[in-house]
Formats: sequence, structure tokens, C-alpha cells
Amino acid sequence: MDRQTNKTTENFDKYYQMYFLQVTRFVAARIPHTYEAEDIAQDVFVRMLDYKELIREDTVKSFLFTIAFNLITDNLRRYYKKQEITSYIYDTVSSVTSQTYNTEEAVLYSDLLYHINRKIASFPLKRRNVYIMSFYKNMSIADIASELSVSYKTVENHLLTSRKMMRVFLKDCV
Repeated sequence: MDRQTNKTTENFDKYYQMYFLQVTRFVAARIPHTYEAEDIAQDVFVRMLDYKELIREDTVKSFLFTIAFNLITDNLRRYYKKQEITSYIYDTVSSVTSQTYNTEEAVLYSDLLYHINRKIASFPLKRRNVYIMSFYKNMSIADIASELSVSYKTVENHLLTSRKMMRVFLKDCV
């Protein structure tokens, strides 16, 4: 028994010396991260020790490469599963974050618009009309003056006053 163990150890050393570099290259050519190739190649030889009773001189090379292929497959499955999970988590988190942000943004916008409209409603009628025509309809001072049949200067004064009032109101809101 002791002689058998000694012979297996000698053979293992011999196979390791003969095939380690070949197995490492085989693995490195097939995985995305070549720095893992040496670790996988070492795992191949550790696995080979589990089957030391089955190893024969004429089949050892194909046996090593079969183990290497199986370990590569396992490694790639783990790698791509990790990528898939990472991608899923990133997509889920960014989706939830953007939905939350958009929802929060919409609520804030809606709330601000409500308060602005209430403030505009508190303006005197002519000032309110001038502000709405300027701000919401993008009309020029001359067009507003023409439509309301008032002087250019009157529209300018209403606009200046309403903008000052709105600025003070918004400053207080924020």
C-alpha cells in the first residue's frame, strides 16, 4: 500500500511537470480572464488526485483535458451567471431610481405649478392677463398691448410688477 501511494505520487509529479503548461494554455485560451487560468489548471491536477486509481499512462493526457474542459465550463457558467445577476441588479436599481426620481420630480413640478397658478390668480385682472400672455403664450409686449388695447408702457409696467411679485413668491417657496 505504501509502495502504491509512493508510485502514485511520483506519477502525479511527472504528469504535473509534463502537462501543467499545456493545461494552463488550454484553459487561458478559453476563459475571459486569463489570470484565472493557472488556478483552474491547478484545480485540474487536484481533481486528478481524486481519481488516482483510474489513471493510466496512456489516458492521463485526455483525462486531464476532460477535467480542464469541465472546470472551464463551470467557470464560464459562474462568470456569465454573475454578469447576468449584476446586470439585472443594475437595471432594476437604476429603473427604480429613475422612476422614483421622475415620480418625485413630477410631484414637485405639479405642486409648484399649483402654487404658481394660485399666485397668478391673486393678481389684479389686467396684470394677470399680461403675465399669462407673456409667460404662457410667449407674446411680446407690443402684441399684448395691441390685444388688450393698452399702451406699451402699461404692459411693460404690469409685466415688471408681476415678475417682481412672482420672484418674491418663488424665493419664499424655496
